[in-house]
Amino acid sequence: MFKREKEILTAYKVLGYEPRDNQVKIIDDVVHQFIDQKKQNVLLTADTGVGKSLIGAVVSEVLSTIVDQKLAGVFLSSTNSLTLQYADSFKKLPEMKFFRVKGAGTYGCEYFKAKGNSFATGEDCVKGELSEIEVQKYCSTCEYKRAQGMINKTENLITNYAYFMISKLKSEHLLERNLQVFDEAHLLNEVFCSQMSIEFSAELFDKLCKDLGDLNGKLDNEKADLILFKNELIAGKIKQANYMEKLKYLYKIYIAINTKCNTLANLIPDMKAKMKTRKIGSRFGRLSGLIGGLFEHKYDHVFDDTVKGTIAIKPIFIGDMMHLLLGRYNLFMTATMSPDFAETTMKLDHNKTAYITADSVFPAVNRPLFFVGKQNLNYVTMQDPATFRDLAKIVEYIVDHHKEDKGIIIVPSFYATKQLSAAIPKSVKMF
Repeated sequence: MFKREKEILTAYKVLGYEPRDNQVKIIDDVVHQFIDQKKQNVLLTADTGVGKSLIGAVVSEVLSTIVDQKLAGVFLSSTNSLTLQYADSFKKLPEMKFFRVKGAGTYGCEYFKAKGNSFATGEDCVKGELSEIEVQKYCSTCEYKRAQGMINKTENLITNYAYFMISKLKSEHLLERNLQVFDEAHLLNEVFCSQMSIEFSAELFDKLCKDLGDLNGKLDNEKADLILFKNELIAGKIKQANYMEKLKYLYKIYIAINTKCNTLANLIPDMKAKMKTRKIGSRFGRLSGLIGGLFEHKYDHVFDDTVKGTIAIKPIFIGDMMHLLLGRYNLFMTATMSPDFAETTMKLDHNKTAYITADSVFPAVNRPLFFVGKQNLNYVTMQDPATFRDLAKIVEYIVDHHKEDKGIIIVPSFYATKQLSAAIPKSVKMF
């Protein structure tokens, strides 16, 4: 009998699941660290297949009971596909129990669709510009607005790292929750570095100038400033010694363009033109936000000008920035991340962090590794069709050896999927 077994089994019943293997023990250990040991962070390392998603949900349910918190948890994954998997696990429960929120750009706009623009999304919302009749007709069933209304009402929110980071570091529209669950936590640092990376190139400035050129000469001065900046970039005048000063100058240009676009959009009567102008302004707003984030948070980063005509400023680790993302209780779940890696990349306070390694429920004898073939696979060889013909022969050999077994073939990209699928003989039954 575990200390909180009763609460844990009740939580399973609420969620509509039955515990299996060593899940109850794992959950009891996690809750013990949070409540009894007063830890802020728990890093749970457990094999794939143990059911970490369900473990996180049960921990959230138990903690909300112990500390009486209605906004129980937020569940975070690295991609939209993983958040969808999380949501599917609890789709039988009411939305007030679990709700998945996506970025504004993933919700369609009924108003613009009726006007012949099927590409417009929640990012293009013009509700404030519509008449009461139009609002009633098109906005009353708006999925984007409904989702926004659910964010701070549902007990458990499901979203991706990028959405969560933007809210925490910039918009701050998410209310604090009792528990933050970082699923696939080993990818957190990678997502942060990707989200905060600042890159500019001659090609980027050409695209930005083209956008400004579509605004009937209203931003020609700012366009000229971008062209001058591009010329400095091409001439190699932006260096390690002066890039921060150059970034401040570029930041001012981006802010000026964003402000002008918003002002112009308010004066444009045509909805299509208004939306286009706002979208251009939003693009410059996002670019200025990246630079502003570097100045505000002063995170450790590297300056990279190794590719001619391209500059990149990239974070090294999430580091001290992690403390801006932490909540009351933080559960990091992974199958691969070590305590050393966690403390190095996220600078978690050792005194506030517990590390739990769950016992494996899959005997090693049931999961052997076999290496077949001697191909040297790298970017260059993966461009050669002969490589995929060789791999297809290996696949055919393996499938023939396991005639009665089902299997899965995992490859590194959609490109490789297409090439390998085309090379595998039709005699191999494959989806």
